[in-house]
Amino acid sequence: MKKHHDIAIIGAGPIGCYIGGEIAKEGYDVAIFEEHKKIGYPLQCAGLVTPRVFNLADIKKEKIVQNHIYGAKFHSPTNICFTIGGDKLHAYAINRPLLDKTMADKAEKNGAKIYLGCKVDNACKKDKKIFLKTRSEIISCNLLIGADGVFSKTRKWFGLPESKEFLYGIGGEIETREEIDKKFVEIFSGKNIAPEFFAWMIPINEKKIRIGLCIGEKYKKNILANYFNSFLKKIDKQTGIKNQKIKPTVGGVIPVGLLNKTYSSNVMLVGDAASQVKPLSGGGIYTGLKSAKHCISISKLSLKEKNFTEPLLRKYHILWSEDIGREIGIGLILRKIIKNLSDRDIDKIASFFKENEDILKIISEHGDIDYPSRLIKPLLSNPRFLAYLPSIVPKSIF
Repeated sequence: MKKHHDIAIIGAGPIGCYIGGEIAKEGYDVAIFEEHKKIGYPLQCAGLVTPRVFNLADIKKEKIVQNHIYGAKFHSPTNICFTIGGDKLHAYAINRPLLDKTMADKAEKNGAKIYLGCKVDNACKKDKKIFLKTRSEIISCNLLIGADGVFSKTRKWFGLPESKEFLYGIGGEIETREEIDKKFVEIFSGKNIAPEFFAWMIPINEKKIRIGLCIGEKYKKNILANYFNSFLKKIDKQTGIKNQKIKPTVGGVIPVGLLNKTYSSNVMLVGDAASQVKPLSGGGIYTGLKSAKHCISISKLSLKEKNFTEPLLRKYHILWSEDIGREIGIGLILRKIIKNLSDRDIDKIASFFKENEDILKIISEHGDIDYPSRLIKPLLSNPRFLAYLPSIVPKSIF
């Protein structure tokens, strides 16, 4: 292993590998350090992304995509159901480990070096460089990019702020006895199902589904697996999974909330490490890739000018905040409203939507997983929704 690199990246997930590959192909010396021995594992993602992800990452989707998703079915706590979408593609169910592997292969092809099973134990600044300590040696770099996830050590080492809130998730896959409609994901809400978030069923095909849920941080004292098992019992009739055993294969923590600083001299944070995550869905690949574009451009500028100071790297924070910060901020406001709704409130809202096909049509037409703000104006233009809104918002947001 070389003793010095232009750029060191901690974390060989899709965001870290994308950044590493794009910078390496410009001729810079890039090293990516991954503490795990296998790319894509342990699995910590529900595996649902929009088509934009493949356009941003510039990779082929054919082998990675497992299913095309055209809409969603929502279930209230007392199982009042309504459906949105159905006529156009909204998302893909993907093989997440294969996505990670594809991104890593591309990074290496572009010239980045990935060191698997190489944990960075510590890092510090000295003589205008960053020094990384692994088990066997000390390596230096001009620029360090922390793509090391929700509990980023990079963030801690350099005194950068932490996420304001965390969600705790669990999930797995199972074969069903009943054929399911593979065009729709299903979302389940309720304090007894997934407090402060939701549970989901994502079809892989007609007979296989990905099941999971997330809960709010204050509920983590309860055993997460208990919520998971309770959810399985709830859905056994419609899926035909009764008496089948399912072992959770996915688990993870999702950061929620905007950070007011994602840089320091010689250092930038990106992806989950920078809390660049959609608050309503918990997804971070699209927002991470959008932010990565700005991380790449500022990294190249920094290397070209040999300037690794805070004033220059601050431009990265400004750029990604201008790009996706507003959208995340709107998501946080909407999450605050939803989080404070009672089960009874959610039932009433579900009934309202179910009884108003014109509003469901607006949601189907304008709803966007990546850009929830695009739905606000069309909904507020609907007199019936506008009249109903005060019954939800005041007690929830204040």
